[in-house]
Amino acid sequence: MQTPHITGIFAAASVGFAHPESDARALILSYYVIYLIKIRFNIKKARHKKNRAFLKGRTL
Repeated sequence: MQTPHITGIFAAASVGFAHPESDARALILSYYVIYLIKIRFNIKKARHKKNRAFLKGRTL
């Protein structure tokens, strides 16, 4: 599951290296990609916690 995110970061970085004049845009893009990954991981963690709490409620 992690490999597409890593390749996305590398793609953003390679775009930045290929076009030095759009350096700021590539930096913003890489920050955006990292931000999306953090959000996705937080959603996964929250969903996992909710499921665990739900299962505990069912067992009790």
